[in-house]
Amino acid sequence: MSFLDVGGEIVGSKDRRFLAMRGGGVRYHVAVDLYGIPGDAVVACRDGAVVSFKSFYKNSYSLLVNHGDVVVNYSEVAADSLENNGLAVGSQVKAGQRIGTVAQLDVNGMCHFETYTTGTKGTSSWMVGEERPRSLLNPTKLLLHLAGNGVGIDVAEAAAKNRDFGQSLEWQTKLKEIAHVLGMSTAPYGADDPALAVAVAQWQLANKLVEDGVIKQDTWDSFKRAV
Repeated sequence: MSFLDVGGEIVGSKDRRFLAMRGGGVRYHVAVDLYGIPGDAVVACRDGAVVSFKSFYKNSYSLLVNHGDVVVNYSEVAADSLENNGLAVGSQVKAGQRIGTVAQLDVNGMCHFETYTTGTKGTSSWMVGEERPRSLLNPTKLLLHLAGNGVGIDVAEAAAKNRDFGQSLEWQTKLKEIAHVLGMSTAPYGADDPALAVAVAQWQLANKLVEDGVIKQDTWDSFKRAV
């Protein structure tokens, strides 16, 4: 995560922050780049709907998702991101749902994370000396909030693992009790309820456990003291 802090100091890579220079100083970088390994999951940061999926940079694509109060461009994702995740333009997505994978660029990969005002249908560039595009937002505060409060898991994968662990560890019969410990308003419909995976990840984060959304042995041992 790269940004300019309140004291004017650059945290992280100066070239990956919002408004870093591009094109030899003729264009602003309108995203924050989040490094990843090609093939890493890219997940939705909130519930939303897919707006567009277009060629972006080299062999990567731009995946635009409307999250209601903000539109996010998850770009530099692989060309098969929608197909491999059963998605299409117009599909609804849930917070934490896998929506794509990091593309292979020259050496490494990243998620080029841009933010826009609600209702935006396409991305924008910002050339030095020109007015800032009206729809363009600075993604830094949202990313810092997500870093401190968000859930960085693949919900579908966690839910599938919970289905198996619910049987092998025999906790699937105590879903009401688990929901109470987690502070969920309603009990999960089953061990593989995606809402359960998200709530578990938040609980793990608060209790200094590995944040994966899965009730495996260590997490279940911690739950049992309360359940």
